[in-house]
Amino acid sequence: MFTKGKTFLFLVILAGLTAAAVLRLTLYSDAASPYSSDSNKQLKSTALGLVTKIRGLVDSYNKKDRELMADYQTNYLTSRTTERQRIRDQYEKNLKEATDSTVRDYKEKLLAESKTVRAELHRRLPERLHRPNLSKIYEKPSFVMEIEIIADDLELLSKSLPDT
Repeated sequence: MFTKGKTFLFLVILAGLTAAAVLRLTLYSDAASPYSSDSNKQLKSTALGLVTKIRGLVDSYNKKDRELMADYQTNYLTSRTTERQRIRDQYEKNLKEATDSTVRDYKEKLLAESKTVRAELHRRLPERLHRPNLSKIYEKPSFVMEIEIIADDLELLSKSLPDT
């Protein structure tokens, strides 16, 4: 049986849940985007600037990859056959470290902005231009090629945005 105390407690809990839901909707709604007040031209410029940063990160990785490959080939060809496995293992370790470092840098510096800009572009563009299958890549890229895919997607979306 409900008493006045239980009814009051029920109402307090219900009010708390309602307040939490309203707060969540306010914090995570599309209207709260830092780019929602920007013009299409400003958003396009922001997105293309972000694409440049992402491509710079990928280019830096590609340069490191080429250096590691050149060292590997030089050392591999000049080594004895008994040492080649060790050289191959070291190359693979160095390449993994370079990949992990690039992905970590992207996640720390550019991931949040990439997701926010993409969400704003999606909000402004027709649904036929959305590629929901890329959401997982945006959420958790695990290798450099996925970061390159993000740059390509942002570039495509931003160039599809009308200037008005």
